[in-house]
Amino acid sequence: MSDETGTRLTERFDKACTEAVAVHGADFRKGTTIPYLSHPLAVASIALEFGADEDQAIAALLHDVVEDGGGEEKLIELRAKFGDEVARIVDALSDAKPATGTEKPAWWIRKESYMEKLRGEDAAVALVCASDKLHNLRSIRADHVDHGPALWDRFATKRRGTLWYYGRLAEILPTLLVDGDGARLAALIVEEYTELLDQILRDGREHTNETDLEAELAEGRAMEELAHQKIDPEPKDEIDPTVTS
Repeated sequence: MSDETGTRLTERFDKACTEAVAVHGADFRKGTTIPYLSHPLAVASIALEFGADEDQAIAALLHDVVEDGGGEEKLIELRAKFGDEVARIVDALSDAKPATGTEKPAWWIRKESYMEKLRGEDAAVALVCASDKLHNLRSIRADHVDHGPALWDRFATKRRGTLWYYGRLAEILPTLLVDGDGARLAALIVEEYTELLDQILRDGREHTNETDLEAELAEGRAMEELAHQKIDPEPKDEIDPTVTS
């Protein structure tokens, strides 16, 4: 974390911005015309707001580049350019490290493994993770207002998998971020997730009541158990191949 004088960003952060543009500059956020680069910039901003040091801010900017930009080779490149700590955090936040042109493992298995790994991470990793998930949750809630249930078609596992995933994160992150700015950030994750559930229940377009929602969340937990056994609960032919995870 930063000291009481605040985090001072150097040319390393400038270099990381250039790296993020190189990887994400031509991409868009899922199901939108919003440049994808807006996401890592927002994640870095949130991380800095909640006490990130420069290494953590750089990792926030680059948190997706290993997943999206070349796997282990990219991780080695990041370590050479930005140092061990940035590479360590980015590695911890990557739920897969596919080489260019290869596919990621099945979504449920990948995410369940990520949750297991996250439970053992330190506050530096958790801070960047929470910054990422807070921005995602805010975006999901805002898009849900505009698009209602059509929003869930953007996600490979639709509403069920999305709610399970963020629900688990809302449970895990407060156990890792227990003091000061980190605890405030974790509390915002819980708040945003709870509000998302309430928003679904209030939205007549969803045709969902509390019983329906509880059943759906229970289904997600059952799928998690299968994924823990490395059994894919939703084989590829049951998932729309036109959407991404």
